[in-house]
Amino acid sequence: MPAVFVDTNTKRNTKFFFVSAVVQVHPAVKSWLKWAKFEEDLGDIARSRSVYEQAMAYLGDEYSDETLYTAFGTY
Repeated sequence: MPAVFVDTNTKRNTKFFFVSAVVQVHPAVKSWLKWAKFEEDLGDIARSRSVYEQAMAYLGDEYSDETLYTAFGTY
């Protein structure tokens, strides 16, 4: 089976649509975790960490749960 070429720039361009369509419309912990995982899969570790920090700031103590803190803590 031939190797599949994955264009990183194309993945980066999809980030805009993901963030605007999912995180801003449905600001749930699950959405933020998916975004952080997306950044990690692209190899941008600093950006992934930043997403976790943004999620904690945006959601605050009121809407965040232990899932977010556990994912950030294991990161």
